[in-house]
Amino acid sequence: MKKLLYTLTAIIMITSCRTLDKMVERGDYDSAIIYATEKLAGKKNKKTKHVQGLEEAFAKINARDLDEITFLDGESNPENWESIELISNKIERRQRHILPLVPLISKEGYEAHFDFVDTYAITTKARKGAADYFYEHGLMLLAQAEKTGDKKYAREAYIDFQRVMNRMHDYENIHTALNKAKEAGTVHILVDIVNNSRSYVPAEVNMHLEGLNVNNLRDSWKEYYLEEVPGIIYDNLAVLELLEISVSPERESINHHTDEKRVKDGFRYLRDKKGNIRKDSTGKKLKEEKFKIVYADVTEIYREKAAYVSGNMKIYNIETEAMISSEPLSVEAFFKDYASTFRGDRRALSSTDRKRLKTNPRPFPHDFEIMTDATEKLKDRFMKALMYANI
Repeated sequence: MKKLLYTLTAIIMITSCRTLDKMVERGDYDSAIIYATEKLAGKKNKKTKHVQGLEEAFAKINARDLDEITFLDGESNPENWESIELISNKIERRQRHILPLVPLISKEGYEAHFDFVDTYAITTKARKGAADYFYEHGLMLLAQAEKTGDKKYAREAYIDFQRVMNRMHDYENIHTALNKAKEAGTVHILVDIVNNSRSYVPAEVNMHLEGLNVNNLRDSWKEYYLEEVPGIIYDNLAVLELLEISVSPERESINHHTDEKRVKDGFRYLRDKKGNIRKDSTGKKLKEEKFKIVYADVTEIYREKAAYVSGNMKIYNIETEAMISSEPLSVEAFFKDYASTFRGDRRALSSTDRKRLKTNPRPFPHDFEIMTDATEKLKDRFMKALMYANI
């Protein structure tokens, strides 16, 4: 048994060493470092192979990363400062991973040597270089937005300025630059409603229709207004144009039908051919249930009324007065109710008729009430279409 145990232990040791060696040979240094540190952490008798493997992998990957930083050359290529910053952060994470193991000495007395890199200096320089680059690039985009009137450049500039803020919150003039980019990239939209329906619209409905709540529209780059505000230059006009507002006649229909059902109706004793009551082996009289068909004459009253509203959402460029887009919108609001009464045996009623039992349906709504419901739906449809409009 002991011999088998020694053999298995030797196989595991050889396999683990080969695995670590192969990772290093493949250049998969980070995986080799993770593997080696897992094998070494918390162990009193640290294997020399693991110590040397960790030492070799660390030296090679740090050398590779430092060569990459030199090649990127942030001084000559400022657009590379961000990549240099990321590499430096990666080196720092790797070094923090190994630091708890230092000094690292194997059970045979081999002590690993690690040349730790001053990542603070590299990261600080790269962070400042990246901030400078994104700030200058953002200013260039902002100037392009002002020159062309294309707000996408301002929005890209805003992203660059945010990258500066993420690195250096107190960067000179960054808050002013952010505000300028935000203003230059924001679309200001004036919202209006025009009734071209040639229909009579009660005053209550008209007031309700005009009560749009643009505050519910949320978009990082769009601002909506129901009235003109001094000092704001508007980009677009969004119009809800009403084309038709109609209310259907009140419809009431009365239907009759009969429900029937087979129900229990007591019992009767079983008798033999001579007319005597039959009994079981215990002397108990035998009996069976009796059934009969019952009926209920049902009267149903249905009431229906509907309002239909249609229109268009039209969006104009205020400067050129050109229409950018037009989208048809239509909605319906329905009133439906019913009542059901019966004459006859209640037990005959179906489950549906039983649920509908009431003397009278609700009264028909006034025209302005159902028109208000329909216009509310149209407003919701208009607000959603406006929110997703490509402007």
